Amino acid sequence: MAGKRFNKRKALLLLLAALATIIVLPVGYVAACDLLVREILCPPSIQLNEKILDYCETHEEIRLSDVTDFDWDVAYVDPEPYGKGERLKERYHIEGKLRELGGTTRIAFCKDGRVVFDFSHISADSCRLWFDSSVEVIYPDSVFEAEWITMLFQSGEYLHLTPKQEQDAAPLSGDASTRED
Repeated sequence: MAGKRFNKRKALLLLLAALATIIVLPVGYVAACDLLVREILCPPSIQLNEKILDYCETHEEIRLSDVTDFDWDVAYVDPEPYGKGERLKERYHIEGKLRELGGTTRIAFCKDGRVVFDFSHISADSCRLWFDSSVEVIYPDSVFEAEWITMLFQSGEYLHLTPKQEQDAAPLSGDASTRED
């Protein structure tokens, strides 16, 4: 009977282990699901898009550096809706991987000539953000006026960002390696 004696300490440890399994696994599962939703169902481009839209709900002006959580010194807007960013790489001599796009606008955020974030609109439904057509080069201190507009051919409001001052959008024929302030 001594071998089958009830060990209170061992029973308590088993009970605590069972409770930990019941509590910790679901918390870990929920955290993993949250990461899955944010990173796969809501990729970083959509997250940045949402940050911009949310910020402009309460502000009439925006600097993209106010809503980005990564370090960058220049961003290039590629108005061509398809491709792998060859135009940007050739024109501005940037390095790094850019995704292939299909029917969207790209903004390549760069630091020291390397791509640090490849922002692209997934679709008109998921991205309600439009830049003025004069915008090709954006600096962290570039200020944009935020205007909510209703598009006749789309449903809902869209955010249109226009450079506040001429130097906030580099001219299309300008050299991005030099900036006059």
